[in-house]
Amino acid sequence: MRLRLRTVGVVVVGVAALGLAYVERVPLSQLTGLSWFSASPAAAAAGGAAGAATPAAGRPGAQAPGRTVVTAVAVAGTLPVTRQTVGWILSPASVSLTTTVAGTVSQLVGVQGAEVKKGDLIATLDPRIAQAAVERDKAQILLDQASKNQADVYAVRMKKLADEGSGTVQTYDDAEAAAKIADATLVVGQATLASDQVLLDNTQIRAPFDGRLGAFQVAVGALVQPATPIVTLTQMNPLLATFSLPQGDLQPLQTAIRNNTESINAVSTTSTTAAVTGKIDFVDSTIDVASGTFNARATLANDALVLWPGESVSITVGLGPTGPLVLVPNQAVQASGSGFLVYVVTPAKTIDVRTVTPGLSVGQQTGITAGLQAGEHVVTEGQIRLTQGMRVAESPAPPTPVPVATAAMGTPGTPATGTSAMGTPAPSAPAPSPVPAAGVPASPAAGAPATGAPATASPAIPATSAAPAAAAPALPTPAPPATGTPAPAASAP
Repeated sequence: MRLRLRTVGVVVVGVAALGLAYVERVPLSQLTGLSWFSASPAAAAAGGAAGAATPAAGRPGAQAPGRTVVTAVAVAGTLPVTRQTVGWILSPASVSLTTTVAGTVSQLVGVQGAEVKKGDLIATLDPRIAQAAVERDKAQILLDQASKNQADVYAVRMKKLADEGSGTVQTYDDAEAAAKIADATLVVGQATLASDQVLLDNTQIRAPFDGRLGAFQVAVGALVQPATPIVTLTQMNPLLATFSLPQGDLQPLQTAIRNNTESINAVSTTSTTAAVTGKIDFVDSTIDVASGTFNARATLANDALVLWPGESVSITVGLGPTGPLVLVPNQAVQASGSGFLVYVVTPAKTIDVRTVTPGLSVGQQTGITAGLQAGEHVVTEGQIRLTQGMRVAESPAPPTPVPVATAAMGTPGTPATGTSAMGTPAPSAPAPSPVPAAGVPASPAAGAPATGAPATASPAIPATSAAPAAAAPALPTPAPPATGTPAPAASAP
């Protein structure tokens, strides 16, 4: 009974050892307390010869090959300070074209939705009444001019008679006053002509600036009165973008404007058009006490007409560059419970875990303000299970899958075969068999009948990818079996 319990215990410990060796990819010969797990003196000698053939075969003090990690070099530089917000597009000029005179629409020259230039004719009213008034004024001016000429001649004649004593002074004064009245009458006629000419010009509705026409609100033949809207004209280039920023950004924005380092990009939130750039030209003089924000405005060039008045846009405001930073890829900075970490590869190819202070992140780069120096190598891929002082190997490219025969950590689900990372022969995963103690006869295997038929030994599973210089040792077997094929003895290379 005691012998059977001892056999079962040996089997359980052997299975546990094999599981640990499979998970951690550690050769069985290096597991503490398992030195008894050897096949025979010949197998032990074979294992010793294999260890001698491999220089670093699990000897104390030998260093294992480092894990391969991808690294990048930290560089000194600056990052742009930006703010993201949502704004609205406004037109600097949008007016409803109308007329100052009453009249009937005689022609709509412009096309709805068309681009027009300053001075282009949009629509006309019936000009006949205004044209008649202008012609009347011109005739009245001719009449007034003749009256003026006559009054001037009469005044000259009366002056000559008064000087000779043939006429009275009163007659001369009356003639001079009549000449002045004729002059004034002529001026009034000229002013009336100018006024009526303005009314005649107002029957032609022209564009006051470059822009885009909206929809006509009248039709040909409609009677319009002064202030009646006819069509809306909207300036499309340049446009204005209005937005709000937190009050904490007021001083940085004003500083950037003074230094001419500010910038603004606007992108439509409903399309994939390219960003439109511009300059900030207005900052409001008050801060909204309810929201703690201030309003600002920028002028944007809209040559390609990618923006539209009333449209919402995503705005990026540049406040200039930061101070000196150490730049690393974003994936190099790892968050932890105590802050942010980077894994630095020292010149000795060991890991130095650093606590760093990130400043800001823009795009694919993060700026570090403390804890890292320019020129140091940081790990960007493969940070999992790295520890302080661990030896690693650098690679400038993403690491390729390493065969299990030379990997420090095996791939789960793949048996460890061949030469392990520690340099000792890695046994395949054979079924454990009991090991007889010294002086104790071999007992039957678990599950074999206690009496009667002798125990049947299972042959050891040969290694599938053993290194040529070190053959995998076979597990020990009990006394020669009655049936089956005996396990082949391991031979020294």
